[in-house]
Amino acid sequence: MRRRVAGNLWIIGGLLLLALGLATGAVAQQQKVVIAVTSPQSGPQAAWGSELIRGAELALAEYDPKKLKFKYEILPLDDQADPKVGLTVANKLKVDKDVMGVIGPWNSGVAIPASPVYSEAKLPLFAIASDPKLTRQGFTNIFRTVSTNDFQAIGGEAYLVGELKKKRVAIIHDNTIPGVTISEIFRDMAKKDKAEIVMFEGVSWGERDWSPVLTSLKQKNADALYLVTVFADVALAMKQMKDLGMNLTVLGPDGMYSDELITLGGPAVEGACATALGADVNKLPSASKFVSAFKAKYNESPQQYSVFAYEDMHILIKAIEKAGKKDRAAILKAVREVTPYDGALGRTAFNGRGDTVNQVIGIFCVKDGKWGYLKTADIPKDRMPK
Repeated sequence: MRRRVAGNLWIIGGLLLLALGLATGAVAQQQKVVIAVTSPQSGPQAAWGSELIRGAELALAEYDPKKLKFKYEILPLDDQADPKVGLTVANKLKVDKDVMGVIGPWNSGVAIPASPVYSEAKLPLFAIASDPKLTRQGFTNIFRTVSTNDFQAIGGEAYLVGELKKKRVAIIHDNTIPGVTISEIFRDMAKKDKAEIVMFEGVSWGERDWSPVLTSLKQKNADALYLVTVFADVALAMKQMKDLGMNLTVLGPDGMYSDELITLGGPAVEGACATALGADVNKLPSASKFVSAFKAKYNESPQQYSVFAYEDMHILIKAIEKAGKKDRAAILKAVREVTPYDGALGRTAFNGRGDTVNQVIGIFCVKDGKWGYLKTADIPKDRMPK
């Protein structure tokens, strides 16, 4: 009897090993597919770039590799927020036959000059860059799950002028193409609402001495400042505003929405507000699974960008699996077939240009030394960008 039981155990064990071997062999035979993530992964914007990698990793981790047709790998590439480096990255990915999709770039100034290369390569590009010009070039390979800067400018204006009733508004931008574009959209909307634009000036990234422009601003008797630059420069500007005794309502776009703003600016940035390219993901019922997974793996709450890479990765995997072959044109076609997609952001569907129709602008403000979610912007229907 004991000998028969032992024999049965040997047989069961052998079958289990055979099954394991077959499964392992099946995974080993899968063709490799690479999804690249290009973003600033060094320098002052590295935290934002790293958010994209985290989001993509979390999405991939939700799949059982044995049930996929391909073996997926994530390839992080640091474009350093530099258009020249971004172009080098694009040309590298163009000739890599394993790369079937790209998440990023994060910067519009990187994405726009690199976009013809990605288009020529027929690579599905899920950009985080939010300048509306990116998807208005006629390319058919670009998609965005993030909201865009035209919505962001109109949403910010609706809050600052429409709700807070600010009537003398100064605008300072960072001299970049996206910075000037969003500032111009904001300015035009504010003028329609009878607000006076008392200043429209540019201060380039990295400027250490804001005193000339701030001294001029102080003489304009403004009651609000729309400050269009990144968090490090905002922190410096607001510290120098405090030194000059200036007390203005300050609102800026998503580039200032970072914990680093508070670290660098301290009490000087108390009360500052920023628009973001979506609602607070931590409060979205549809994103609860993503938020829980993020906290479990990284021991912190997600900020604003990782959820977009998470959503992009899911859509890319579903499109590649549906295409069933390493064919970029077929995968592009499949992206349109697997969307609308119901995920962490709710329902994502792309318009003819590749932009999500689920455009949401969140407003966050610094209170008691930390960012707090205020609300989503109330954009009048007749001002929705076409």
